[in-house]
Amino acid sequence: MKLDRLTLLSKIDIPFADLGISIAHPSLKDIATIGEKDFFKGLKVLNLSKYNLGIDDKVDLDNITNFQILMTMINSQDMKDLRQKIIEVLQLFFPYCDIKIDENFIFLIEKTDEGKVKTTGRLNEENYDEFTNVLRQMYALDDKPEEEFNPANDATKKLIDKIKAGREKVRKQKNLQKQNEQSVLARYASILSISLNIDINQILNYSVFQLTDALQRSQLKTASDRWFNACIAGASGLDEPEDWLKELENWKEWIKLWV
Repeated sequence: MKLDRLTLLSKIDIPFADLGISIAHPSLKDIATIGEKDFFKGLKVLNLSKYNLGIDDKVDLDNITNFQILMTMINSQDMKDLRQKIIEVLQLFFPYCDIKIDENFIFLIEKTDEGKVKTTGRLNEENYDEFTNVLRQMYALDDKPEEEFNPANDATKKLIDKIKAGREKVRKQKNLQKQNEQSVLARYASILSISLNIDINQILNYSVFQLTDALQRSQLKTASDRWFNACIAGASGLDEPEDWLKELENWKEWIKLWV
Protein backbone atom coordinates (compact mmCIF):
# COMPACT_ATOMS: atom_id res chain seq x y z
CA MET A 1 0.00 0.00 0.00
CA LYS A 2 1.50 3.30 -1.13
CA LEU A 3 0.38 6.37 0.81
CA ASP A 4 0.50 9.73 -0.91
CA ARG A 5 1.50 12.93 0.82
CA LEU A 6 -2.07 14.26 1.08
CA THR A 7 -3.20 11.12 2.90
CA LEU A 8 -0.40 11.56 5.43
CA LEU A 9 -0.94 15.30 5.77
CA SER A 10 -4.71 14.96 6.29
CA LYS A 11 -4.25 12.61 9.28
CA ILE A 12 -7.23 10.53 8.13
CA ASP A 13 -7.67 6.92 9.20
CA ILE A 14 -6.01 4.65 6.67
CA PRO A 15 -8.24 1.83 5.35
CA PHE A 16 -6.55 -1.55 5.61
CA ALA A 17 -8.48 -4.08 3.56
CA ASP A 18 -6.69 -7.15 4.92
CA LEU A 19 -7.79 -6.26 8.44
CA GLY A 20 -11.21 -4.82 7.72
CA ILE A 21 -10.26 -2.12 10.23
CA SER A 22 -8.67 1.28 9.56
CA ILE A 23 -5.33 2.39 10.98
CA ALA A 24 -5.58 5.66 12.92
CA HIS A 25 -2.99 8.42 12.75
CA PRO A 26 -2.16 9.29 16.39
CA SER A 27 -1.83 12.93 17.38
CA LEU A 28 0.91 14.28 19.61
CA LYS A 29 -1.65 14.33 22.41
CA ASP A 30 -2.43 10.65 21.79
CA ILE A 31 1.27 9.79 21.91
CA ALA A 32 1.58 11.69 25.18
CA THR A 33 -0.81 9.22 26.85
CA ILE A 34 1.89 6.54 26.76
CA GLY A 35 4.96 8.75 26.51
CA GLU A 36 7.11 9.73 23.54
CA LYS A 37 9.97 7.36 24.31
CA ASP A 38 7.76 4.32 24.81
CA PHE A 39 5.87 5.14 21.64
CA PHE A 40 8.94 5.31 19.44
CA LYS A 41 10.48 2.33 21.20
CA GLY A 42 7.33 0.34 20.40
CA LEU A 43 7.45 1.54 16.79
CA LYS A 44 11.00 0.29 16.40
CA VAL A 45 10.07 -3.11 17.84
CA LEU A 46 7.13 -3.40 15.45
CA ASN A 47 9.50 -2.56 12.60
CA LEU A 48 12.15 -5.11 13.55
CA SER A 49 13.50 -7.12 10.65
CA LYS A 50 14.80 -10.65 10.84
CA TYR A 51 17.90 -9.37 9.04
CA ASN A 52 19.02 -6.88 11.68
CA LEU A 53 18.58 -8.64 15.00
CA GLY A 54 22.27 -9.23 15.51
CA ILE A 55 22.13 -12.95 14.78
CA ASP A 56 25.72 -13.89 14.01
CA ASP A 57 25.27 -17.54 13.06
CA LYS A 58 23.86 -18.68 9.77
CA VAL A 59 20.16 -19.31 10.18
CA ASP A 60 17.55 -20.31 7.67
CA LEU A 61 15.94 -16.88 7.67
CA ASP A 62 13.74 -17.72 4.70
CA ASN A 63 11.68 -19.94 6.97
CA ILE A 64 11.17 -17.24 9.60
CA THR A 65 8.84 -14.26 9.29
CA ASN A 66 9.07 -10.91 11.00
CA PHE A 67 5.71 -11.61 12.61
CA GLN A 68 7.01 -14.86 14.11
CA ILE A 69 9.94 -12.96 15.61
CA LEU A 70 7.61 -10.35 17.11
CA MET A 71 5.32 -13.00 18.59
CA THR A 72 8.29 -14.90 20.01
CA MET A 73 9.46 -11.78 21.76
CA ILE A 74 6.17 -10.54 23.21
CA ASN A 75 5.13 -14.04 24.35
CA SER A 76 8.41 -14.55 26.18
CA GLN A 77 7.99 -14.67 29.97
CA ASP A 78 10.82 -12.22 30.57
CA MET A 79 9.45 -9.63 28.15
CA LYS A 80 6.10 -8.84 29.75
CA ASP A 81 6.92 -5.13 29.90
CA LEU A 82 7.64 -5.10 26.19
CA ARG A 83 4.37 -6.92 25.51
CA GLN A 84 2.44 -4.23 27.40
CA LYS A 85 4.21 -1.43 25.52
CA ILE A 86 3.34 -3.05 22.18
CA ILE A 87 -0.31 -3.31 23.22
CA GLU A 88 -0.32 0.38 24.19
CA VAL A 89 1.21 1.42 20.87
CA LEU A 90 -1.21 -0.75 18.88
CA GLN A 91 -4.07 0.76 20.86
CA LEU A 92 -3.13 4.17 19.42
CA PHE A 93 -3.31 2.83 15.88
CA PHE A 94 -6.55 0.97 16.58
CA PRO A 95 -8.30 3.19 19.19
CA TYR A 96 -11.72 1.62 18.67
CA CYS A 97 -10.50 -1.92 19.24
CA ASP A 98 -9.60 -4.15 22.13
CA ILE A 99 -6.14 -5.62 21.59
CA LYS A 100 -5.81 -9.30 22.47
CA ILE A 101 -2.66 -11.35 21.97
CA ASP A 102 -2.38 -15.12 21.98
CA GLU A 103 0.48 -17.36 20.90
CA ASN A 104 -0.17 -16.98 17.19
CA PHE A 105 -2.16 -13.82 16.48
CA ILE A 106 -2.81 -10.25 17.53
CA PHE A 107 -6.59 -9.79 17.58
CA LEU A 108 -8.21 -6.40 16.94
CA ILE A 109 -11.75 -6.56 18.31
CA GLU A 110 -13.93 -3.62 17.32
CA LYS A 111 -17.13 -3.17 19.34
CA THR A 112 -20.31 -1.18 18.91
CA ASP A 113 -21.43 1.49 21.37
CA GLU A 114 -23.52 -1.21 23.04
CA GLY A 115 -20.43 -3.32 23.62
CA LYS A 116 -21.24 -5.95 21.01
CA VAL A 117 -18.49 -7.24 18.75
CA LYS A 118 -18.70 -5.47 15.40
CA THR A 119 -15.54 -6.60 13.64
CA THR A 120 -12.63 -8.83 14.53
CA GLY A 121 -9.45 -8.42 12.56
CA ARG A 122 -6.12 -9.95 13.31
CA LEU A 123 -2.50 -9.31 12.52
CA ASN A 124 -0.83 -12.44 11.21
CA GLU A 125 1.99 -13.63 9.00
CA GLU A 126 0.04 -12.76 5.85
CA ASN A 127 -0.69 -9.10 6.59
CA TYR A 128 1.87 -8.03 9.18
CA ASP A 129 4.52 -6.86 6.70
CA GLU A 130 1.93 -4.70 4.94
CA PHE A 131 0.91 -3.21 8.29
CA THR A 132 4.51 -2.31 9.10
CA ASN A 133 4.86 -0.91 5.59
CA VAL A 134 2.14 1.61 6.48
CA LEU A 135 3.93 2.48 9.73
CA ARG A 136 7.21 3.02 7.87
CA GLN A 137 5.53 5.53 5.58
CA MET A 138 3.84 7.33 8.47
CA TYR A 139 7.08 7.69 10.45
CA ALA A 140 9.86 7.34 7.86
CA LEU A 141 11.20 4.20 9.50
CA ASP A 142 14.03 2.35 7.82
CA ASP A 143 12.72 -0.20 5.35
CA LYS A 144 16.03 -1.89 4.59
CA PRO A 145 17.97 -4.32 6.77
CA GLU A 146 21.21 -3.07 8.25
CA GLU A 147 23.05 -6.11 6.93
CA GLU A 148 22.26 -9.14 4.87
CA PHE A 149 22.61 -12.74 5.98
CA ASN A 150 23.05 -15.69 3.65
CA PRO A 151 20.31 -18.23 4.29
CA ALA A 152 21.54 -21.67 5.29
CA ASN A 153 19.95 -24.97 6.19
CA ASP A 154 20.85 -24.95 9.88
CA ALA A 155 18.14 -25.72 12.40
CA THR A 156 16.39 -22.77 14.05
CA LYS A 157 15.97 -24.32 17.50
CA LYS A 158 18.16 -21.61 19.10
CA LEU A 159 16.30 -18.74 17.47
CA ILE A 160 14.70 -17.45 20.65
CA ASP A 161 18.04 -17.23 22.47
CA LYS A 162 19.63 -15.53 19.51
CA ILE A 163 16.82 -12.98 19.34
CA LYS A 164 17.30 -12.17 23.01
CA ALA A 165 21.06 -11.91 22.53
CA GLY A 166 20.55 -9.62 19.56
CA ARG A 167 18.21 -7.37 21.53
CA GLU A 168 20.70 -7.20 24.40
CA LYS A 169 23.42 -6.18 21.96
CA VAL A 170 21.24 -3.37 20.61
CA ARG A 171 20.32 -2.31 24.14
CA LYS A 172 23.99 -2.03 25.17
CA GLN A 173 24.81 -0.02 22.07
CA LYS A 174 22.02 2.42 22.86
CA ASN A 175 23.20 2.77 26.44
CA LEU A 176 26.57 3.94 25.14
CA GLN A 177 24.93 6.77 23.26
CA LYS A 178 24.23 10.11 24.90
CA GLN A 179 20.73 10.03 26.34
CA ASN A 180 18.51 13.02 25.75
CA GLU A 181 15.90 13.15 28.49
CA GLN A 182 13.98 16.03 26.95
CA SER A 183 10.92 15.44 24.84
CA VAL A 184 11.74 16.33 21.25
CA LEU A 185 8.10 16.38 20.20
CA ALA A 186 7.22 18.74 23.06
CA ARG A 187 10.10 21.06 22.17
CA TYR A 188 9.16 21.26 18.51
CA ALA A 189 5.47 21.69 19.32
CA SER A 190 6.40 24.62 21.56
CA ILE A 191 8.64 26.16 18.89
CA LEU A 192 5.96 25.85 16.22
CA SER A 193 3.30 27.28 18.53
CA ILE A 194 5.35 30.42 19.16
CA SER A 195 6.65 30.86 15.62
CA LEU A 196 3.18 30.57 14.10
CA ASN A 197 1.40 32.24 17.02
CA ILE A 198 -0.93 29.25 17.40
CA ASP A 199 -2.40 27.87 20.62
CA ILE A 200 -0.20 24.91 21.55
CA ASN A 201 -3.32 22.81 22.15
CA GLN A 202 -3.98 23.02 18.43
CA ILE A 203 -0.44 21.87 17.70
CA LEU A 204 -0.86 18.91 20.05
CA ASN A 205 -3.64 17.66 17.78
CA TYR A 206 -1.15 17.41 14.90
CA SER A 207 0.28 14.06 13.87
CA VAL A 208 4.05 13.60 13.78
CA PHE A 209 3.92 13.97 10.00
CA GLN A 210 1.93 17.22 10.24
CA LEU A 211 4.32 18.60 12.85
CA THR A 212 7.29 17.74 10.66
CA ASP A 213 5.71 19.30 7.59
CA ALA A 214 4.74 22.50 9.41
CA LEU A 215 8.17 22.83 11.04
CA GLN A 216 10.04 22.48 7.79
CA ARG A 217 7.73 24.87 5.93
CA SER A 218 7.85 27.38 8.79
CA GLN A 219 11.66 27.45 8.82
CA LEU A 220 11.78 27.98 5.06
CA LYS A 221 9.24 30.81 5.37
CA THR A 222 11.20 32.44 8.21
CA ALA A 223 14.42 32.32 6.20
CA SER A 224 12.63 33.81 3.18
CA ASP A 225 11.10 36.63 5.26
CA ARG A 226 14.46 37.49 6.82
CA TRP A 227 16.11 37.66 3.40
CA PHE A 228 13.30 39.84 2.01
CA ASN A 229 13.39 42.24 4.97
CA ALA A 230 17.17 42.49 4.74
CA CYS A 231 16.93 43.33 1.05
CA ILE A 232 14.29 45.99 1.76
CA ALA A 233 16.63 47.46 4.38
CA GLY A 234 19.35 47.84 1.75
CA ALA A 235 21.46 44.70 2.32
CA SER A 236 23.15 43.28 -0.78
CA GLY A 237 25.13 40.21 -1.73
CA LEU A 238 22.92 37.89 0.29
CA ASP A 239 22.35 34.35 -0.92
CA GLU A 240 18.76 33.90 -2.00
CA PRO A 241 16.98 31.40 0.29
CA GLU A 242 15.16 28.29 -0.83
CA ASP A 243 11.65 28.80 -2.14
CA TRP A 244 9.42 28.21 0.88
CA LEU A 245 6.60 27.17 -1.47
CA LYS A 246 8.58 24.28 -2.91
CA GLU A 247 7.66 20.62 -2.60
CA LEU A 248 9.07 19.29 0.66
CA GLU A 249 11.12 16.32 -0.41
CA ASN A 250 13.28 15.67 2.64
CA TRP A 251 10.58 15.32 5.32
CA LYS A 252 11.85 11.84 6.10
CA GLU A 253 15.15 13.23 7.30
CA TRP A 254 13.29 15.64 9.56
CA ILE A 255 11.28 12.86 11.17
CA LYS A 256 14.44 10.82 11.65
CA LEU A 257 15.80 13.63 13.83
CA TRP A 258 13.87 12.03 16.67
CA VAL A 259 12.47 8.69 15.47
